[in-house]
Amino acid sequence: MSADKKMTFSRIPRWKIILYFLFHLLFIPTLGTGLIFAHDMVTRSKTFELKKISLKGNEKLKKKEILKIADLNTNENLIKLNLRIIQAKLLNHPWIKTVDVKREFPNSLVIAVKEQKPVAKIKLNTLFLMNKNGKIFKKAEKKDPKLNIPEINGLNFIDLEEKNFYLQSVIEILNLEKNSKKLLYPYNFSKIQVDRDTGICIYNTNICKRLIMGFNDFEYKYEKLKLLTLYLHKKFPGQQLDKIDLSKKNRVVIKPFPAMG
Repeated sequence: MSADKKMTFSRIPRWKIILYFLFHLLFIPTLGTGLIFAHDMVTRSKTFELKKISLKGNEKLKKKEILKIADLNTNENLIKLNLRIIQAKLLNHPWIKTVDVKREFPNSLVIAVKEQKPVAKIKLNTLFLMNKNGKIFKKAEKKDPKLNIPEINGLNFIDLEEKNFYLQSVIEILNLEKNSKKLLYPYNFSKIQVDRDTGICIYNTNICKRLIMGFNDFEYKYEKLKLLTLYLHKKFPGQQLDKIDLSKKNRVVIKPFPAMG
């Protein structure tokens, strides 16, 4: 310590120095005890008792199931709840894609979930559910909600890479169907078969039993199919078709069922 500082320190009255040290010695522990006491009072207070849990975005999962997954009950203290742990528990469920949990004081909790939207069942070693991006998010089970989606056959685990040609072909077909006012529905009875040589074939459509799309130019072929469907309904009302082959861009092959004798 320099001579100037020693001189300055020596000029301070001794009682002030004692008070200074007593303040720091007693204030910090007292403050800590006070904060602990205040926290204990708040977490035990009935004012912040959880009375209402609001859910948003859940369609397939029921409220009772979500609360069970999150291990949540009313009458818990809102402040004591660990929102990160609740969020992590919910994100572990395969149907939940994203989730946001927030407090609304004094006694409400809001849970906003975004569920996975399956567009198809894909047959590998067993049936799995696939979203619009071609990602498998869970095994298909009997307890799952009833889904009006087709089954995809002919792909394997290697095909599930993001830029795989066969997977992207299937996704393009599914997107076109979604945007075409369900031209091929009821889709829950349909099957999409991927053949490495002949391309994509859709079975059990509203139009025909077998719709052969080949590979590539699907948007063009879909527009052609719409016009063809209108023409056939007008020209041959009630005619059942076995096959429509659109695998070649500039050729259409139509095979009706043989007439019943």
